[in-house]
Amino acid sequence: MGLIQGMHHVALKCSDVEEFERAIEFYTKVLGMRVKRRWGEGKDSGIMIDTGEGLIEIFAKNDGPLPQGTIRHFALKVKDADACAEAVRAAGYPVTDGPRDVLIKSDPPLPARVCFCLGAVGEEVEFFQEKPMERAPEDDRPTELTQTWTVTEDMTAAHLRGKGTAIFSTPSMVSLMERTCLELAKAYLAEGQSTVGAEVRVRHLAPTPVGGHVTCRAVIRTIEGRRMWFDAEMTDEKGKVGEGSHLRVIVAPKAMADKAEKK
Repeated sequence: MGLIQGMHHVALKCSDVEEFERAIEFYTKVLGMRVKRRWGEGKDSGIMIDTGEGLIEIFAKNDGPLPQGTIRHFALKVKDADACAEAVRAAGYPVTDGPRDVLIKSDPPLPARVCFCLGAVGEEVEFFQEKPMERAPEDDRPTELTQTWTVTEDMTAAHLRGKGTAIFSTPSMVSLMERTCLELAKAYLAEGQSTVGAEVRVRHLAPTPVGGHVTCRAVIRTIEGRRMWFDAEMTDEKGKVGEGSHLRVIVAPKAMADKAEKK
């Protein structure tokens, strides 16, 4: 297990209190984020603003104009880069690049739509919108699948451990996400092929009681050779309860069985 659990926050240092207040307005009113906590008064003020997957910390230190540092920019995950660009322009902030489509030639490839702007402190902010894979117009195979289940006792943390709370467990959520991705993958397989799970990354965000209904929506992000990457979201009657990504690899079942027997 690594030492790092994730990114906690990015810190911005303002040149004066007026700039500090402009920065708060930019991230809360223009971009719609919420304040997590605030402290101090005047030039000793500070604030943490919640991005949804980490915090932006802003200080109102009156140290005069600050030069741009060695960090080029930070990127915010968004659903609509164009809408972000419109909101920024309407508020009087400069959009310096985009919105435009890009393809990051990683493994797997990552298509995205991006836009850059300057914030209230002169910081460079990127709006990063991941895009689904592009397909040929004649390809009518499904790219997403939704399945719903009722939470039963055997899906709870109490059932797994023999004690604990009778709520939808994380292992059960992972299992249902994998089942949905497995079913979606079948449309892309040739005769005699199957898929096996190779990687799962999941965040369990909220509890669901026994009797509640959970729905998994799986989307194919990209396919590269034998590898299929999926994004999955789990919701219940109250909203989102989990999200994650999943990698499945296309295999020949007999070859996999022969390989396992040789161990």
